[in-house]
Amino acid sequence: MERTRERDSRAVETAQALGWTAVRVWEHAIREDVAHAASLVMAAGTAKAAEHVAPE
Repeated sequence: MERTRERDSRAVETAQALGWTAVRVWEHAIREDVAHAASLVMAAGTAKAAEHVAPE
């Protein structure tokens, strides 16, 4: 389990270094409520996009 956490941590760091936002959604969460899982991903994307909106 520790190696998995270390791998995930490296993956997140790499994604962030490339300008990506990492969103962790567990497989069971998708099975239980796919709409909610999708809304978490969309919310992260919306928040990231809001950072790049040009001022008026």
